[in-house]
Amino acid sequence: MVDSGGLPFEYSGGWADIAERRLMTSATTLMAYSMSKTVTAAAVLSVAEAGALRLDDPVNRYVDPVRYEGELTVRQLLTHTAGVPNPMPLRWVHPATAHDAFDERASLAAQLKKNTV
Repeated sequence: MVDSGGLPFEYSGGWADIAERRLMTSATTLMAYSMSKTVTAAAVLSVAEAGALRLDDPVNRYVDPVRYEGELTVRQLLTHTAGVPNPMPLRWVHPATAHDAFDERASLAAQLKKNTV
């Protein structure tokens, strides 16, 4: 938790690596994945409020062409009503032993290519 006065509270709990029994600390880095959805939505709504985009505009107006049937809107993506399948099946998660050599961008690109229309 952070406020204008600094860091009033900090807590770390659980395992960063269960097999190695390595505890989670405030310095442990994690993949954001679904946690980033709220931050992204807040940023998009802020940009929309400023008039720089409209929620009912097609997504392709703002990003590289999206390869799904129909014309997806920003609102549909924000409300999870666009019908986009989850491109990240659980088997996509890499083992901790492969972490240093794992190329997240390449893996994400491969999964998106494999799981899009």
